[in-house]
Amino acid sequence: MRIYESDEIEGPFHKLLDELGYWYEMENHYTFSLYPVDDVRRENFLNLYRWQWLQKLSGKRTLELHAEVFEHFAKHPDDMKELHWRKFEILLDAIFRNQGYRTELGPGSNDGGIDLRIY
Repeated sequence: MRIYESDEIEGPFHKLLDELGYWYEMENHYTFSLYPVDDVRRENFLNLYRWQWLQKLSGKRTLELHAEVFEHFAKHPDDMKELHWRKFEILLDAIFRNQGYRTELGPGSNDGGIDLRIY
């Protein structure tokens, strides 16, 4: 097993991060955080992770929706078109449940055209 000098690893790592437009911060000897250098890259980075979080949220039947979900779709209405049809049904189910309605989400196919029942 070879033990690397820190300069052997840090030099190429710093160069790679510079080329990609990121910097890092060490939290301890085994954890670090990456940050985009410029504001445009930072906003794109945050939008990507917000979108991934929204898709994960819509993939689960959850009753708790945060204002962040609504804010995201208000700012980026075209993202709603990107949701898979089933995830859209699950999202609507969660929205109505969050508002206090009792809902029944259909199976997704062979449901006679009834995707969601709201009571």
